[in-house]
Amino acid sequence: MEKRYLVAMIGCLMVVASAFAGPAHRLDQLTYLSENSPPMNFLDNGEFKGIAVDLLERTTRVAGTPVHRDKVKILPWARAYRAAISGPNKVIFAIYRTPEREALFKWAGPFDANSLVLVAKKNRKIKITQLSQLNKFVVGAQREDAAEIHLRNLSLDEMVLTLTVSPLQLARMMQADRIDIWAGGVHGINAHLAMIGAAPEDFEVVGTLHKADLYFAFSRDVDDALVDRFQQSLEKVLSQQAGATKASH
Repeated sequence: MEKRYLVAMIGCLMVVASAFAGPAHRLDQLTYLSENSPPMNFLDNGEFKGIAVDLLERTTRVAGTPVHRDKVKILPWARAYRAAISGPNKVIFAIYRTPEREALFKWAGPFDANSLVLVAKKNRKIKITQLSQLNKFVVGAQREDAAEIHLRNLSLDEMVLTLTVSPLQLARMMQADRIDIWAGGVHGINAHLAMIGAAPEDFEVVGTLHKADLYFAFSRDVDDALVDRFQQSLEKVLSQQAGATKASH
């Protein structure tokens, strides 16, 4: 009984300590959150890799407060997203910057131009010219993803939208014809279809849901000076990358 009471007390103290955590003064004092979702951020034989992960390391190194990829907490997207909104001292990546999310975070980026698209099997011969056409299909999206936000704003019929925690689930559902259309980022969709052994040539983009860029998003409590430092360092890294690309051509 005493042991259970002690464990409960420790848990309460941890929650209280988290709620009253002081402001971070360095980038390496923030908590970085992400998900396992190639090609931007993904686990490969236990190592966290990807375009956004590399950018995080290089950006914080340029800023003078390096954050190693091992320090990133990898969570299901919905959990990471809610934790980032709640704070304190949180950063989530890679995340689409949308009007609905604008006031929820402080933003650094963009670092990748992307689009939220609608993907279907080629043999279905689906073409979406107006988003209202989606009411004729079963559309899959990841929970708390930007695609879900946009789909909900369309006021689709209740039975149209299917949500999952993992994009890998959506890939399997698409392959098994349990959903007609997958809404999400084109790079992520292609990567997850490849992970389950699906042939990329069997799928196609049948419409565009929304054009959006990828960012690092900071919880609202993070000091503006830290966000600015990250932004300036990120711009230096991206400029160096662009210069290296030009030089190689």
